[in-house]
Amino acid sequence: MLSILKAIETCGGSNILCTYPLGRDLPDLDIRRITAVGGYERTEAGPQKGKILADIKLIMLALGTAFRERPDVIHAHLHEGALIGWLVRWALIWRRIPLVADLQGGLVGELADHGFFSRLGALGNPLRWAFRLVESFTLALPAHLFCSSGNSEKIFRNDYRIRANKLTRLDDRVDLAAYDPAHVTAATSPFSEDVFVVTYSGSLLPIKGLDVLQEVILSLTQKRRDIGFLLVGYPTDAMAQFVEAHGITDRVTLVGRVAFESLPDYLLSAHVGIEPKQSA
Repeated sequence: MLSILKAIETCGGSNILCTYPLGRDLPDLDIRRITAVGGYERTEAGPQKGKILADIKLIMLALGTAFRERPDVIHAHLHEGALIGWLVRWALIWRRIPLVADLQGGLVGELADHGFFSRLGALGNPLRWAFRLVESFTLALPAHLFCSSGNSEKIFRNDYRIRANKLTRLDDRVDLAAYDPAHVTAATSPFSEDVFVVTYSGSLLPIKGLDVLQEVILSLTQKRRDIGFLLVGYPTDAMAQFVEAHGITDRVTLVGRVAFESLPDYLLSAHVGIEPKQSA
């Protein structure tokens, strides 16, 4: 989200971000948050008990902000953001504010990856059908959709029949200046200079391929003495127990959660990065 806001500002636009109570406020960004909601306390992806109440409060915040600030465009993020943006646009319909939405992938596929439907037994398939119907409705609301990968573009075009002129793929990009060794100093490596450092950055959760990551770490540390793993992410409990149980604390360093702008420091200290997530 930070990169999107900066990109819009680079093109001459200004932003007001209406969002949830979690996360950090950053300088030079107009961020407006709802108040805390019980049961909505994690920043990682996945369903939470307080999410519905949080979304209701976000609708009210976004509506009040749009009424006062008179935005030129409502730029929604993810599926619930598209629904919220549409409600705000509908409530202020006389202003004819265009709605665009930035989506990372299919909602039904994401819920399936989290095991949401499989945990419901016989109700799983009917609910999958219902969520697919809701997703089809949601995708029809914005005037234009943006997606971030070829995979998500394929899902929207083939599974939901989104017209090509309504969908734009904006592939994920990296701000190269943030990784320029001339301006960024790599973090001190926890390993000796002769160790080949492998890094992973992201959530340490089953949905992110935690089991695959553990299998790779165990396999390679048994075969090679010149390899170390630098893991930047959270929550660290499960991985810390795994590392301790297999006696490889000297081969795996858990950095924990770091600020987004500090991430290049750690990635520049590694030789290679890996992405273990597997998804349908």
